[in-house]
Amino acid sequence: MKKIIKGISLLFLTAMLLIGFIACKGNGKDPAEVTVKSVAIKPVKVYLEFNGSEELTAIISPSNALNKTVTWTSDDPSIATVDKDGTVTANSKIGSTTITATVAGKKATCSVEVTEFSVVKYSELDDWFENSASETEVNHIIITEIPKDAFEPMFDTPYIDNCVLGEALYHRNKNIFIEGLNLENNEALTYIPSESFGEISNIVGIKFPASFTSIGSHSFKKCRSLKTVDLSKCTSLELIRDSVFMDCTELKNINLPESLREIKYSAFENCKNLTSIDLSKCTSLELIGDSVFMDCTELKNINLPESLEEIEYRAFENCKNLTSIDLSKCESLRPSFGSSTFSGCTNAIVKLPNKHLYYPIGSELENGAFGDSNENYCKEVHCHSSLRQDIIDSGYPADRITTY
Repeated sequence: MKKIIKGISLLFLTAMLLIGFIACKGNGKDPAEVTVKSVAIKPVKVYLEFNGSEELTAIISPSNALNKTVTWTSDDPSIATVDKDGTVTANSKIGSTTITATVAGKKATCSVEVTEFSVVKYSELDDWFENSASETEVNHIIITEIPKDAFEPMFDTPYIDNCVLGEALYHRNKNIFIEGLNLENNEALTYIPSESFGEISNIVGIKFPASFTSIGSHSFKKCRSLKTVDLSKCTSLELIRDSVFMDCTELKNINLPESLREIKYSAFENCKNLTSIDLSKCTSLELIGDSVFMDCTELKNINLPESLEEIEYRAFENCKNLTSIDLSKCESLRPSFGSSTFSGCTNAIVKLPNKHLYYPIGSELENGAFGDSNENYCKEVHCHSSLRQDIIDSGYPADRITTY
């Protein structure tokens, strides 16, 4: 009997040890079972000049995963190579490539752009100005790794170069073209103060981070070398304030986000080299403010979203190369166009919706909305029959109106 009891006790003890061992493994206490769930690379975007290098960091999750062996590869080694430690080195070839980090089957990527321009980190900018910038030849630079505090306002009221970085660039304008202010990796940056870069004439291109939500008024006014602005990833940006890009006479490419709701007055006024702009992807856009595209004399194509509700006075004045302003699908549009809204669009056919449109209380279609003389009348206006007389009363010739 004692032998039986002893045997049962031994079996019970063995079973308990086995259950404990299984439970221990199930709770992840065996490090061999802690597997890689994800991998990320920092930074996610790198700019390198010829023969420049940058060390990338692979971030493995969870941090206690046993397998931390990273395999680095480059999609195009002729543009940039990467060694076993994650250091990327550019070759003497302009272009872009993708660097991939692989850990236990999990992958992450970093975009690398190789440029012929000098790439200067913000923290090294003063030293570059003092020791590397040529005093006799034109310098072309891209500024990277710009921290949030570089955009802190310097004054209590709006003023030219009203941020730390703007101040630095404004007073070092000679012989320097800033081909890129690259902010994509700065996820903490949400706004730029008013007047930050006003009248800094040597900024050529800007790329904003996805976290960006606000641009202060007049921020880039009279940045006469600015050619490219990319806001397409700023999915929380709803408002472009007044005169932000006014008098940016070299601006050719502007990409705006779907989230945009309002463009305030004179935002793109006198951007004489802007030839095309696609607003159709701005599916929340309701307002184009007064004088927004005034004197954009080379603007040939504009695509407008169905969500548009209001266009204020002088919005398209003197856009003489526009051939079509198609508002036919903007069924919530208010026809209370202000004076000179489309005046000077002498080659444009303005197409309004084929439905009865309603005026806000106390408003009306103002005189001269479609021009007030043979020198500045729109080419044609297409509208619903209910709006025809109002357009005639605004001073526009009846023989230029086509009703649906």
